[in-house]
Amino acid sequence: MASSTNDDDLFFKTAELSRLMVPADANVAGNVHGGIIMEMMEQSANVAASRYFNHYSAASDAKIHVMTARVESLTFQQPLLVGDVAKVQAQVVFASQHTLAVAVKLLSERLATQHEDLVVGNRAIMWIVGHVVRGEDSADKFELAIAPKLDPPTKENDKEAFMAYQLASMAYNRRKAHQEADPASLPNSGMMDEEKDINPPSSAKEKQPMAFSSPDDSAVELAQVMLPADCVTGGGLVGGGVVMKLMDNASGVAAVRHCGTNVVTVSVDAVDLAAPVRLGDVLRIRARPIFTSNKSIEISLQVIAERYSLGHDNKFQREEIVAIQQAYFTFVSLAPNSNKALSMRPLEPKTADDKKLFQQGKERYEQRKALRSPTGATKKP
Repeated sequence: MASSTNDDDLFFKTAELSRLMVPADANVAGNVHGGIIMEMMEQSANVAASRYFNHYSAASDAKIHVMTARVESLTFQQPLLVGDVAKVQAQVVFASQHTLAVAVKLLSERLATQHEDLVVGNRAIMWIVGHVVRGEDSADKFELAIAPKLDPPTKENDKEAFMAYQLASMAYNRRKAHQEADPASLPNSGMMDEEKDINPPSSAKEKQPMAFSSPDDSAVELAQVMLPADCVTGGGLVGGGVVMKLMDNASGVAAVRHCGTNVVTVSVDAVDLAAPVRLGDVLRIRARPIFTSNKSIEISLQVIAERYSLGHDNKFQREEIVAIQQAYFTFVSLAPNSNKALSMRPLEPKTADDKKLFQQGKERYEQRKALRSPTGATKKP
């Protein structure tokens, strides 16, 4: 992601992963699932953070495992298609006492064309924490690692990393101020444009009925047991990217139920992973539409981990852990065989709670519109 005069120092704060997108990664229209993209980006962020923690940490007698604590924001700027080569680059840009902010971007190389330029498809800032593991018996004992000090990138040496550092620093200070004022509050995160400056063809308008739909009509709950392939550490911790991929699947189902068309993820609000998900947990993801604009739909998600254990009386005990209290995924509906956005089928809230959620979704939508700037807007196909 960056150039530096000290190649060794740069290596221990960066990571780059590449992968060819295959049909198993995409929906029936050939658009790569947003969850696949998020998983790759989270993996790259974890590699960079793990290198940094373990190379610079003062706890030389212990191994530090990393896990994602928060996704500050994630934008989808260009579609990723089957046959593209995705190159994910991550760089540690900010460090607080216990957390690292990792700037991640995904570049796509379209092999089926004559253009050799790499296109930025996604950007994100992810917050990673480390926990110290001493010996094999301490996998369940979480001791937060102290984040090694980081010299902030400078504008002269790396303009892109410097801009990411500024965004991370502002987000950290904003979140800290919110938590000091109200420990239960969370800062708002700006997201990229979720509506495209195009008009759907008149034929699509005529064929798509504008009937209203209630949130419960499209709500879904998906459940899946966490297996060894879902874990990224020896301690049996499930990767945050795996959880986000399942969240994208669930919210995508809810969006398809509402639209009845091909849908794609265009933005993800801040995601706080409040508790770690472990091997053997039954992950339940609840997804429910709460707001629609002219061309977008916002899905609210909650993630519950069901954990089973054998008690002293040899009876199985069941525990429910809220892994993610609330998250919001935004989708648009696409016309067949094109990337043109269709007008969204309106959502009709009926209960007082649904109307309140709809209004909150509308306020977030208006905030995102206010945060857009001509210099930061990216034209989407």
